[in-house]
Amino acid sequence: MKKEAITKRIFWIFVLITACLAFSGISYAKAQLKPGYYHIKGQASDNYIDVKGGSGDKGARIIQWSFNESRNQIFKLERAKDRGLYHIKAVNSGLYFDVKGGSTEKGAQIQQWSFNGGKHQTFSIEPSADDRGSYHIKVANSGLYFDIEGGGSKKGAPLVQWSFHGGKNQTFKFIKTKIISSSGLKAGSYFIQVKKSGLYFDIQGGSTDRGASVIQWDYHGKKNQIFILERGKISGQYHIRSAKSGLYLNIQGGVSDKGAKIVQWEFHGEHNQAFEIEKAKSRGFYHIKALNSGLYFDIQGGGDKKGATVIQWPFHGGENQSFKFINIRGYKKK
Repeated sequence: MKKEAITKRIFWIFVLITACLAFSGISYAKAQLKPGYYHIKGQASDNYIDVKGGSGDKGARIIQWSFNESRNQIFKLERAKDRGLYHIKAVNSGLYFDVKGGSTEKGAQIQQWSFNGGKHQTFSIEPSADDRGSYHIKVANSGLYFDIEGGGSKKGAPLVQWSFHGGKNQTFKFIKTKIISSSGLKAGSYFIQVKKSGLYFDIQGGSTDRGASVIQWDYHGKKNQIFILERGKISGQYHIRSAKSGLYLNIQGGVSDKGAKIVQWEFHGEHNQAFEIEKAKSRGFYHIKALNSGLYFDIQGGGDKKGATVIQWPFHGGENQSFKFINIRGYKKK
């Protein structure tokens, strides 16, 4: 009889817990995010979690920024050893979300750091009771929550840890995304041909000066039409160097404005000299994406005119945004 009474008591406790979860609109299964790649959107604004400056360095701050489709706004959710807990990895750098110095103090900044598996790199992701489909992120070692400093509406505001209040600046949406497959292009020397016009990338006037524009021109095969593809420090990123001048392709002024020119400049390694090269739908062609802006190489005016400037522009996938990298080693001169 005693055993039967205990069994009944356990049963009714289970029923009560289930009823409470159902009433709150939360189930354990729904609460659990699957490991994978995500954009993380702050609910206090239209901004997304981002690594400051697209940095690949240890100690770079985690901030919020306007959406730009770059890899520094993509994060990999990985399960930790402890059930229900996660690590968050920045795809651009390969580093992990980390509370600076392992601090348990309110206001401590969230940064990226090499993986050590500590509790200050381990997080629970809890469903919001007030905002269906959104979550709060709790730091395992401090019990504090991710919080956009200053209320959450300002672009560039840093991510810190703070005591729980459940406001919009502590509420985040995880938006599933995918990693674009690597172009597979090897480092080496290339001609770059525009699909729409059949013309080739060229440094205007064959110049070796800083700030000279990249244009499209008839093929002549001289060094100012040869570009050397170099792998960046981060997987999937490239730098592009002019064989004639030794200078690197660069977004003029480092701006994120559409229409900004592609010029050549001394190497400084910032994100306006770093590019992702993505496979286009047309076999053998690629799109070139600027990491600082999330915009793509494009030919000004639509792509037919000889001498037209290469610029950056929002993605549309047209033939004036599609380029063929022709390896010089196997290239037959015209």
